[in-house]
Amino acid sequence: MKVSLSALILIVSIAVMVIIAIYKNDDMFENTVTRYGKEIVGKLDKYQKKHQTLPKDLLVLYPDDESIEELFHYQIINDTTYELSFVLKDGQTKVYQSTTKQWTKH
Repeated sequence: MKVSLSALILIVSIAVMVIIAIYKNDDMFENTVTRYGKEIVGKLDKYQKKHQTLPKDLLVLYPDDESIEELFHYQIINDTTYELSFVLKDGQTKVYQSTTKQWTKH
């Protein structure tokens, strides 16, 4: 079976486009969820400032959205610090640490 050069170029081009689309979707997912995470961080910090304590869970801030705890994991470290994290499509975890005020991947 002989494949013409133009057919080979077409196959390679399609493969590259599929790979780019997959990575672009992963980046879009990460960016969207990170933006939502930043909104949650703002609400957590505002709540902490107002009440001098952290909320026991995310449902305190989002009582009508039980799905929030399916996407985000919120962990109180001590009286003043917490972590907020979510799992990326590639299996890595993106974590916000209130002590450093930074998002990192693990």
